[in-house]
Parts: sequence; C-alpha cells; structure tokens
Amino acid sequence: MIATALRVRARETYRKTAQQAGDRSWADFLETAILREVERRERSFNNGDPFPIIDEQLRPGRGNRRLFG
Repeated sequence: MIATALRVRARETYRKTAQQAGDRSWADFLETAILREVERRERSFNNGDPFPIIDEQLRPGRGNRRLFG
C-alpha cells in the first residue's frame, strides 16, 4: 500500500500539472511515472534490457521510508 502522504502529494502534483504535462488521466500520470522508474532500473541494473518475467506473487511489505519522510 502506498503511504497516504505520498498518495496525496502525487494526486496534488497531478491536479496542478496534468494539463501542462499532457496527462490524459490519473492512470496516464501513474503509468508514466512507473514506466520511467522501470526504465531507469533496467538501465542501471540490466544493461537497459527488460528483466525476465517470473510469474509469482510479490511478497507484501512496508514501503520505502525514504519516499515518505
């Protein structure tokens, strides 16, 4: 689950910038943000290639505290 503070921050950023940034929807904003992070990690950790797909559940856990502080 995403921390409330981060969710609110992201929502307000979307509301204040969606038109200027060309976001079609909240989902479009989220997809763009996730894609940028995925591509950054692929470049950093896998020579820019997509990681192999492994069909198994992610383990639940607490969020990254550096994002919420």
